[in-house]
Amino acid sequence: MAPEYTQAVMIKHFVAYIPREDSKGGSILGIQVSENTLRIRDIAGRGESTSYLKFTVELPASKPAISRVLSVLGRPKVTSVTVETGKVLFQGVLSLDLLYVPVNTGELALDLIEKVEFKDVADFEYFIDVSDAKPGDEPILRTFLANIDYEVEKEQRLLIDASLRHEVLVMCTKRLKFLGDILITPPEKIKIEKRELLLEEYAGKIGKSVNISGNIALPLGVLRLVDVAVKPQIKRELGDGSGITILGSIDLNLLVVRELGDTAVVQSVYLPGAVAFEERLENLMGDNILSRSKISIDYVSYARIEDELRLDVGLNIQSELTAPKRVGLISEAESVAGRRIVTRNGTLSIRRKVVSAPAKTNAEALLRLPEGLPEPVEMLRVQVIPRIEHTEWAHDTLYAAGSCSLEIIYTGIDGELHSVYWDDVLEFNAPIDFTGLEVDAEVIGIEVNTESFRHQITESGLEISASLLLLAEVSAPEALNCLIEAMVYDEIEEEPAYITFITAEDDDSLWKLSQKYQIPLESILEDNGLKTEELIPGQRVILRKQKK
Repeated sequence: MAPEYTQAVMIKHFVAYIPREDSKGGSILGIQVSENTLRIRDIAGRGESTSYLKFTVELPASKPAISRVLSVLGRPKVTSVTVETGKVLFQGVLSLDLLYVPVNTGELALDLIEKVEFKDVADFEYFIDVSDAKPGDEPILRTFLANIDYEVEKEQRLLIDASLRHEVLVMCTKRLKFLGDILITPPEKIKIEKRELLLEEYAGKIGKSVNISGNIALPLGVLRLVDVAVKPQIKRELGDGSGITILGSIDLNLLVVRELGDTAVVQSVYLPGAVAFEERLENLMGDNILSRSKISIDYVSYARIEDELRLDVGLNIQSELTAPKRVGLISEAESVAGRRIVTRNGTLSIRRKVVSAPAKTNAEALLRLPEGLPEPVEMLRVQVIPRIEHTEWAHDTLYAAGSCSLEIIYTGIDGELHSVYWDDVLEFNAPIDFTGLEVDAEVIGIEVNTESFRHQITESGLEISASLLLLAEVSAPEALNCLIEAMVYDEIEEEPAYITFITAEDDDSLWKLSQKYQIPLESILEDNGLKTEELIPGQRVILRKQKK
């Protein structure tokens, strides 16, 4: 979840009023007004939709036939995203991981469990309506598997019926203008009230794709390596004037067939921090740069070489950069040496991106296995799938309510492998602290990760407890009153002819034209069919004389 938000880039330019000379060669008052243009990141809108896929996959000829399916895991990947007026278009592919119990082959290490990866087996193309989206905005799209149904046909083929959930947040860039300073030539006294604002300036993003490799010793007695699940995580970020150093590790969860006497069993082996990595993201950013990095998996490949696992993982690291920046604002300015300065007050509506501290919560449930399934002896694979369903502010605390679906693969008391899926069984309502924050902040996203999972078999059923870690990002509004435009009284002119056409120059604005020609701003907007005060240099503007 980044993303992306007050974060500003300051562009300063000067509107100069050149001092004139009087009859004795002396200098008459001149004024310089510096304008700041503040580029802020804001939320243009959000939307969601569901798409549906139906397709068929067949086992490779080298794989044994299917006796019983344990798990079908879908992995959607978005390949392109485009923002058009009022909508977000995207395309992607879906891959599948199949775990199943094969038809008996008579071979000890092959009878228990098999895995097949079907890569990019289905394409999807869809759109989401976002009314205020426009070309040039930045979409943050999240696509995940909402549901999957399957049917086995002739022990070699799977008929798949899947639904994908798509959620998009569209970020836009807005430009706000305000006065940064007023300079007088020759030096004269002017009463100016200023204030300073400390912003986190958006400094862009840097990232790269890397390959992490390593050899890991396998446990004793492994007959066959069935599956390798990887979980990368960032431990620390160290920034300096030339870039960021990322320190991280990869946890492994192995599914193996191990020899136990004259039989074989399927076991799960967890190896925390099995592979450590250090990567450098180069960028000449200067000092005091803050970063927040995220990591995702591009690909995983592995092979068994004797008693070792050879692992290759492709990771994509993206870091969002911010820098503290002080910005000066003018709240008021009074007359200079008897000459009047015409000023315009306005409100700067900016937004700050605020990231919460990690919040922990537990989700618990008492479950019963479907009728006919034996009690578990050993959990082999547990997948907790959290989903945020509702958020609500209470003072400066954000409550995130949701539920987790649960899929388990286990060895039963009958010695066989079994799988069970429960939908939305672990409910939670986690408080996320934002001390001092206004309650009308808008939620950008909430990231939920499973820290730990515990189960216990009792007479009442299967007691399940999951420890969840939540991290939220919000966009907090702030309104600042200040001077946004100014001009010298000398520049005010007589009323124009009945209708006058002018061409806007670089430092022109509709307000300045309104003051200069003494025409109400609302009339200029109406006569030109404009809904906003934005004015582009070179734009033709109609000025119509008012009836007396």
